Amino acid sequence: MSIARRVVPSYMRVPVNSKRKLTFLGWWNLRYLLHFWEIERQDTNVKITDLKKELCHINATQEVTYRTAKQIEQELRAAEAEHNRIGQNIAYIIKVMEKAEIKPPFSTWRPKGYFFLSQTVYYLIPKEGFVLAKVVDKTDSTITIEYHNAKERRTRCKSNSNILSQWALHYLRNNPKYRELWLKVSNAQYTPPYFLKS
Repeated sequence: MSIARRVVPSYMRVPVNSKRKLTFLGWWNLRYLLHFWEIERQDTNVKITDLKKELCHINATQEVTYRTAKQIEQELRAAEAEHNRIGQNIAYIIKVMEKAEIKPPFSTWRPKGYFFLSQTVYYLIPKEGFVLAKVVDKTDSTITIEYHNAKERRTRCKSNSNILSQWALHYLRNNPKYRELWLKVSNAQYTPPYFLKS
């Protein structure tokens, strides 16, 4: 398996099989992948440390446990090999990020704090399209926006695909190839005509 293909786990539903396709994801999405693999590396470090302690304990005490020292050594070798692969993934992503364009991150891959207080955003109201809105409150997991339409004035929502920054909407309107991928990965409720309106 190529490293480009390995960098994006299959359950993330983002088809990547080359460096070019990985670069196409854009800087923000690569940053998300980098963070993902950094957490994986931390978890693997903990696993390696625990296995070494367990092996040391068994060797020192000759205690009989449900696993032999040989089994633990095999697990340790596998964990160290995984640690090396993760390190390669991280180095590869960092290199690709250097050439990646700034693009709107997939809505499910946005970092915490992506939207900020008083920011002007667009909010999608089904059957009406995009309306201008303003971020009036936020926590780690939700933001409250205020907008004006016939029925409602305020809504609380997670930072999901129904909210777009102004530059993100502009970018997605002007880049249909990336927009297609963004819609798919973001589980967005938009239909392409929403992006064609000015």
